[in-house]
This record gives sequence, structure tokens and C-alpha cells, in this order.
Amino acid sequence: MSEQLPANREPAMSGTLAPYRSRELMEWEGSYGGMWGPAPVGPSPIKAYWHAFRRYWAAVIVVGLACGAVAGLATYHLLPQKFTASALLRIAANPEAILFDNAFQTASYEIYRSTQQQYLLSRFVLLAALRQPQVAELDSVRREPDPVAWVQQGLRVRFPGNSELMEISFTASKAHEAATIVNAVVDAYLQEVVSVELAERRQRLDDLDQLYSEKEAELRKRRNDLMQLAEQLQTSDAEALNLRERSALQRFSMFRQELANIQMSILRAQAELKIREAWINEALKIPVSDQDLEVFARNDPTYLRLQGQIETIQSRLSELARTARPEIAQQFAARYQQELKTANELLQKRRGELLEELRRRRKQALEDELAEHKFRMSVLLQQQQEIEKEVEAARQEAEKFGGRSLDVEMMRAETRILEDLLRRIGDERQKLAIELRSRPRITLVQRATTPTLPDQERRVQLSVLASIMGMALPVAGILWLDVRRRRVSSSEELSQNLGVEVLARIPHIPARMLTNGRLESPKYRVWRGILAESANSLVARLVRENETQSLRVVCVTSAESAEGKTTVACQLALGLARLGHSTLLVDFDLRRPAVDRVLTVASGPGLSEVLSGRAALEEAIQQSEEPSLYVLPGGTWDENVIPRLFNGVGQEFFARLRSGYEYVIIDCPPILPVADGRFVSLFADGVVMVARRDVSRLNRVIDALEILRSLRVRVLGAVFLGSTEDRYYYHHYRRYYGPPAPVDVTTEEPK
Repeated sequence: MSEQLPANREPAMSGTLAPYRSRELMEWEGSYGGMWGPAPVGPSPIKAYWHAFRRYWAAVIVVGLACGAVAGLATYHLLPQKFTASALLRIAANPEAILFDNAFQTASYEIYRSTQQQYLLSRFVLLAALRQPQVAELDSVRREPDPVAWVQQGLRVRFPGNSELMEISFTASKAHEAATIVNAVVDAYLQEVVSVELAERRQRLDDLDQLYSEKEAELRKRRNDLMQLAEQLQTSDAEALNLRERSALQRFSMFRQELANIQMSILRAQAELKIREAWINEALKIPVSDQDLEVFARNDPTYLRLQGQIETIQSRLSELARTARPEIAQQFAARYQQELKTANELLQKRRGELLEELRRRRKQALEDELAEHKFRMSVLLQQQQEIEKEVEAARQEAEKFGGRSLDVEMMRAETRILEDLLRRIGDERQKLAIELRSRPRITLVQRATTPTLPDQERRVQLSVLASIMGMALPVAGILWLDVRRRRVSSSEELSQNLGVEVLARIPHIPARMLTNGRLESPKYRVWRGILAESANSLVARLVRENETQSLRVVCVTSAESAEGKTTVACQLALGLARLGHSTLLVDFDLRRPAVDRVLTVASGPGLSEVLSGRAALEEAIQQSEEPSLYVLPGGTWDENVIPRLFNGVGQEFFARLRSGYEYVIIDCPPILPVADGRFVSLFADGVVMVARRDVSRLNRVIDALEILRSLRVRVLGAVFLGSTEDRYYYHHYRRYYGPPAPVDVTTEEPK
């Protein structure tokens, strides 16, 4: 087939038409940001799911309720019956005391209660319960690989109403097993925790009795020793012995204090010496800065002389360059340059010598400072030795005169200490012996009994949960699937993602308002008026564009079928005809023509017969009820019609249409399902893309536009069909809408 493009087609940039690439392929290649334009920008997730719910709310509610009811009923009837047995223990908020309120002081009640709860759920208590014969023989316990974990998982401990009562419950498939396990756990807890705590208190009383006996014997021995020492001194009063020893004790105390001060000074000096040594080692590693070297060099005559010599040579060079002729300046400049170089070398050498001298002096200063600290340390050590001799002499003198008196005082002090300790032990012993007769803090209130009725609460809870999940999962699935389809919900989505202008927003018209049986209905006239007025905005745009550039042949198409392209094409043609323009509406959707049914004209002969040569163009064109509107129906489908457009027929055919009518509106086939629309759009001056709310898919519309752009087809813009955004504006003028048009423009049937 030899392809013949219309004369008004723009040439391709690369000489050939760009190939069609699907949205799925572009997503796989990650090329959204390249020549194919930006990635689709959809609504926020909340809005997307809201639009999905709006579209399928009836199905969502029906399916959700049905699935929830089935899941809830199935869960209720399929769940095995469970029996719950419970026992009650009382944990007193305060220990009950007979005489002493603070005999058994514990932590706060919340901590104590939580501790007892963890004790009851602990592994050693549960092991003790499972070792009981009546529990070990249970079938459910034998079947479990880890009975302790099974009981620990099913056991429930709580405090109803935040009271002192601790409820222990267990749920099992058999009633007697639940009661047996609960009673076994309670008995094990009372035996392993509560009884052990009471036994520990009794053991404490025994320990206090033994300690009291030991301290009583020690006190008796101390008293005997004090009595014997008093007999040896012939007095129990040490005042007579203290008269001669007071001065010795004072002297001994003074020397000890001085020795302690010297020792503290030595410790500080040792620490300071270590710090100083570490600081000196680090200071020697610090390089000498240029600023310090420059300050040190200012005091060196040789360095200053060399600097002055360099400055003199530089001034001579400057003076020579300023005053002497070039040949003379060049003759003497070499000698001065040599002298300047020699002086700089001597200056750098002297600078290095000064750097070494500065380092040596710094090191010497640090070493002198360290030697001074070591000397102070040696002086302190010598003072310590001398004071230690004085302390030893004073101690011997004090022992010579007051040793016996000191022993007496020490024995008296030890005796008083033992008497006080023995009194405290006796008081605690009596208190504990009395309070051990009080009532235990943890008591059994009620043992578990075998339940007679199954546990309905858990069954109902699980059934309600299953109903909620059964209702939520299909609802979420339906909404998720719809959101993934990316249906167009508003005109803003089109303007943000298509890269073209939304030319018109046509509101949603109820199908019952567009039937022939309601031609006289006031509501019918209102809805038809709204439809015509919204379509006139597209007509106005088209007429305005035609004033500046040729837009006589316009294709109206969509990405897929059932998106309202026929409705928009018919309304556009009607609007142009009502303005007095000679308009021809051509049904190029030859596979599934619909214009003849919408405008109530004969279905044939039509376009297929004209292009195949079986009928003349004048015979196929029909006059509609609108005076300026003419219709060329699709006719009978012939698969050879589209290829004939590119065998020379297309150019001549569209040339005849342009010469006979002011506007030619083409109801073009959808772009994606078949290639017919792509071929037909090549002969048009512009293409209008139609997207239908809740039907069109955004990715498919973008794919269709990319195909048209790859074919270098001029896309005029988009029309959003089914909009609810502008309905408010038409409300105030509804009584001015005239009688309905003589034709019945309906929305397309699903194709």
C-alpha cells in the first residue's frame, strides 16, 4: 500500500513516524521522564479510594455485608466450644498487723500485686502445677510438646475493677480440664510462693533467736573482761590514769595530724609531677610556630643585620630600575640579584639555627621546671620521714602512760554498743514473733469449679472480628482493584496528566432523561439544555480557533470504546449547525457505527459504500432535522475501506468534504482497540480527545495521546464527559432553556 498523507500534515522530525509504545513498556523501561512526558499524577490515595467507593458503593456494601455475614456465621459455627474456669485469690492492699503496723513493710501495692502476678505465671510455678498427678494425666497436657508454654499462653490473670481480688482463669475444650488446671496452678502458687514466703519469715525469726544468743554471750564476756581489768588497775575509773597521759595524747594527735597533712601534700605533688611529665612530653611534640620564631629572631643581631642587608639591596634594585638607563640597570642588576640571593640563603640558614636554639631553650626550660617539682617532692618525702619518727615516739609515750586507760575506755564503748544491739535484736524478735500469728496477706477466696456452659464471649468476639475482616477484605480488594485501573474522576486529573487543555466539561446526563418517551417532560428539556449549553463551550472554542488557523476537519475520538465520543461529536456538530455553519457529521467508526441511531437517520448507504465505490457521496449524505447539519452514516462494514484511504482515495475524499462544508466533524474510532482511528486522524486538522468520568482509564488516555503525538497529529485538547463540577452554574438558568432539539442525543452504549 502506498501511503499518501494529506498536504497539511507536518513532517516527522526524524523522517519516519515514531513507533507506538505502551504505557506498560514505558513503566518497565522507566522512561516517564524522557520524551514521553511526565509520569501520571493521580489524586491523593484518600481521594482515589473515595472515588472508587463512589463508583462501586452498592457492590461494596452488598459484597461486604454478605462476606462479613458468611465469615461471622462460619466462625461462630465452626469454632469449637471452649469452657472457662476461674478461681479467686485475695491480695490485701496492706498487711494485716496484730500490734505493729510496720512489721512487714513492702513496696507499693501496684508493684507487689504485679510481682505476685508474675510469680503465678512463672515457669517454676507452672512446672509444679503440671507435676501434680491429676494434671499430668490430662489428654490435652499429654498432646502438647511444651505443656508449660501452652498453659502459660492460655492462663489469664487479672484484677477485676482494680480490686484486691486476683482472678485466675483458663480456657480449654473440656470443662473439667479447665477447672483442674486452674486449681493446680493456684495450689502450686500457694505452695511454692506464699508458703515459701511464710517459711522465710519463720526462718528469719530463728536467725534472730540465734543471733540474740550469740550477742548475749559476747556481752557477758566483755563485761567479765572489763571487771578483771578494773581489778588490775584497782579502780574502774580511768581519770587517775588520764592525768599523766593527756599531754602525751595531745602531742600524739598533733603529730598524726601533721603527718596526714604531709602525706596529702605528697599525694598531690606526685599527681602534679605525673601530670607535668605527661605535659612536658606532649609540649615537646608541639612544633614551634612562625610567630614565636619571628619574636625570638628579633633579638638576634645577625638575623636583624641580614634583614637590613636584604632591604638595602632591594631598595638599591628599586632605585636602579627607577633612575638608571636600561642597559646600565641590566649591567648592575645581576650583581645585586646575586647579593640578594646570597643574603636570603644566609637569612634562611640563620633562621634554621634560631629554630634549633628556640627548641633547645624550650626543652631546657621544661626540664628545669620538672627538676624543680622533683626537688619539692624529695623535700616532702624527707619531711614525712622525720614526722613519722616523731609520731612513733609520741605513740610509745602515750602507750607507756595511758594504754591501760585506753583499754578500759574501749571496753566500755564496746559494751555499750553490744547492749544497744542486743536491745534492738530483742525488739525485732518480739515484733516478728507476734506478727507471725497475723492473717496471711494472700488468701484463697474461691477455688475453680467445673463450668456447665461454654464460653460464649470469646466465640462472639471472634465471630465479630471475622465478620469485620470478612467485610473489609473484599471491600478493600474491590477498591484496590478499581484504584489500580486509574479511572478518570475529575477534569483536574486530565489537565495535570495529559499535557493538553480541557476544552469543555460536559455534565453527566441521566439516561432516562434522554429517551424519546420524555420529549415533553420539563426535566427532559432542562437536562437537554444543560447538555447543549455545556457542549457550546467546545463549539465556541472551535470557532475561535478557526478564525486564526484552519480547523475545518475535526476528529472526535477516545482511548477506548464507551467513553462518549459519539455524544460529543453529535453535540459539537449540532452546536455548529445551530450557529448557521454548514456542518457535516461523518461516522468513521465503521466497525460499530452509532451516529445513525443517535440522530435518527438511515444507516445506509453510508461511508463504507462511498469509499468502496458502491454509492456516490451525494447519495449517502442525509439531511438531519437541524437545517444546517448533514450526516454521513457509517454504512455496512467493509474491511477494505480503510486501506483505500491511503491509495489516493483519502486525499480526494477529504478535499471534497472541505470544499462542500464549512466544518466536518468526524466521529473517529477509538485509538487503542483498532488502528482505524490512527489512520483517519492523519487527515484531520485537529483531534479532540474525549474522556468519560468513571469509565476512562488515565493510563489508556495517555497512551492514546502518545500515539497521536507520535503520528504528528495536532491534539486540540480534551473533553471531560460526565462532570459534576459545573452543574451549579446551570441551575440558575434552567427556566430559560428552550424546547428540546428535534434529535435524541444519547450517551453511547457500552462497546
